[in-house]
Amino acid sequence: MSKARIGKIALFALVLTVAVGLFAFAFAEGEHTTPHEWGAWQPHTDATCKDAAMEVRYCTICGKPDYRTVGSPDLTKHTWGSWYTFIPAECEVDGTERRVCTTCGTYEDRTIAKIGHNYQLVSVTAATCTAPGSRDYQCANDPHHTKTESIPALGHDWGEWTVTKQPTCTEPGTETRVCKRDPSHKEEREVPAHGHNYIGQVTKQPTCLEPGVRTFTCTYDPTHTYTEPIEPLGHDWGEWATTKQPTCLDKGEQTRICKRDPSHIEKRALDPLGHDWGAWTYVPGKEPTCTEGGQEQRVCKRDPSHVETRAVGPLGHDWGPWKPVDAMTEERICKRDPEHKETRFRERDGTVCAFGLRLRDTASKLRPYSSDRWYMYTPFDASYDHTEYYELVADNLFIVGGTNHVVGGATVTVQDGEIKVDYTITARRFNVTLEFFTILNQMSDLNGTFEPEALVNRFGLQTNTWYSIEEKFGGDTNLVLYFCSRCHYTPDQATYNYLRYETTQHQRDVRDMLAMMD
Repeated sequence: MSKARIGKIALFALVLTVAVGLFAFAFAEGEHTTPHEWGAWQPHTDATCKDAAMEVRYCTICGKPDYRTVGSPDLTKHTWGSWYTFIPAECEVDGTERRVCTTCGTYEDRTIAKIGHNYQLVSVTAATCTAPGSRDYQCANDPHHTKTESIPALGHDWGEWTVTKQPTCTEPGTETRVCKRDPSHKEEREVPAHGHNYIGQVTKQPTCLEPGVRTFTCTYDPTHTYTEPIEPLGHDWGEWATTKQPTCLDKGEQTRICKRDPSHIEKRALDPLGHDWGAWTYVPGKEPTCTEGGQEQRVCKRDPSHVETRAVGPLGHDWGPWKPVDAMTEERICKRDPEHKETRFRERDGTVCAFGLRLRDTASKLRPYSSDRWYMYTPFDASYDHTEYYELVADNLFIVGGTNHVVGGATVTVQDGEIKVDYTITARRFNVTLEFFTILNQMSDLNGTFEPEALVNRFGLQTNTWYSIEEKFGGDTNLVLYFCSRCHYTPDQATYNYLRYETTQHQRDVRDMLAMMD
């Protein structure tokens, strides 16, 4: 082939190569006529302590990459270098270690603990008995750091005490001890005087009455002596012996003799024995009775010639039990003398009423017949202010003990439209066991029952209490008092006096009461 043809081919090839290269370059730079068609974002680089993370996507036509940052730098992701000593630790001061991030240059410190002293003993000054010693130390880490420890004084190491001057009875001695560490150190102390060691011996014997002498001599020094008296021995008496017997009235005598000295004799008197009386007995022919005195005597057992007499009072009656004699009386008989008797009225139970009309006497006024008892009812006029007094009498119109011994009375008071009833007991030995009273418009209100026990809950009123005539009795002033008490009494007399039932005054009272009933 000719050179011209070869040159043309070479030129074409060069142009083709340049064109292909320019096309490839233009394609690589994304410079193409159509828009990029991007792929999905995908991680490109992780975040560091300096830079945020990056994502990348590529054009699916030309392959061109596109980058973007995601988030912010991650300050926890340092790239630390090795720890190194930044400030060395000292004996008493902490040090510091440091490391640096190779990415951003940030550094982090931590403490290195202080190393403490490492003392070494360098010298010793020995202690003596009285002066303390010392130990000197220097720190191996820092020779500027030193310390000193004190060694206490050893004190004396004393030997045994040795007597260097003997004591006497009255003068003290001396004893010494020497220090084993330093013989120049000595100590002395006083040894007390040992005092006397006396031994006593009787040099004069005591008698019953005279003292003796005991002499004491010191065993350390016989020139030291003293004496003490010995108390008299006193008498050593024998037993008392009676030398004269006492009688009822005269003294006796006893004697005793000292065993140490028979010339010593002591006497004492014996008191009279006194009488040893026998029991009191009545003097024959002069015995006391129930009502007359007598005489009694007693005889001394030691001497029958000694007799004592005295008067005695009457014996008094020795009564037997009370026994009924009749319906009214009872008697008792003396056990000493059956001729002596005592009589009294028997205790009784009865009923008293306020003086008025007897049920039996006025039965015709009460229909049907109301009671066979001698109970009384008392009509009275309550139409004006006044006070009426009615004697309390036995239910059979007899009064116990006579007219001078009235049982008592009931008082009816009308005042300012109110009525009140009270009563008093004046008789002796008179005890009320049940009290009952009521005020009625008419006796027939009782419905045929006049026994107080049966009427207490139905009609009973309170004594010494004001009641309104209008409220209680509907304003009716023709009222009836029914006052009846059970009683227990002992009569004062044997007689029972009739209570004026036949008198003109009584008959007039009855007529007035019957008129009120009509």
